[in-house]
Amino acid sequence: FQKFKSWTRLCIVFFSQPKKSTHWFHYWSKQRYLWWRKFSSIPSKFSMSEVKNIEKDIQQLSLLHEFPWGHEPLESITHYESRCVESLFQDFCKTNKLKFNPASPPSLIVCETKLDLAVLAYLSNSYAERWRKGKLKNILHFLF
Repeated sequence: FQKFKSWTRLCIVFFSQPKKSTHWFHYWSKQRYLWWRKFSSIPSKFSMSEVKNIEKDIQQLSLLHEFPWGHEPLESITHYESRCVESLFQDFCKTNKLKFNPASPPSLIVCETKLDLAVLAYLSNSYAERWRKGKLKNILHFLF
């Protein structure tokens, strides 16, 4: 089975002080994980990957869902330390005529959700097959 490609994404960006950014990265990772599990009828199908160092100052982890064809990342949470975004922030300040303080560029925490897979995960969690009186019944149970 070919891996599912997502076309629609939702991206949330948090700005943080560099000293507290690692705390917020782990905080939002946990909150997003708990949120996915909260609305699932089968919470055990959700898991978190290990934190990976993508580049020198970029960390990322994924929230995974177990589909019939394997685990797929539904959401990725990326932590960009202040050194990564310093030049970008500097250019933004120049363009918008803002004062730039090079001593304190922000760190970024980006949560990116694949909405197509999110809907698939929600539907697959709602579907169940149950035996009743010797017959197999398909059941859709949505949890709100």
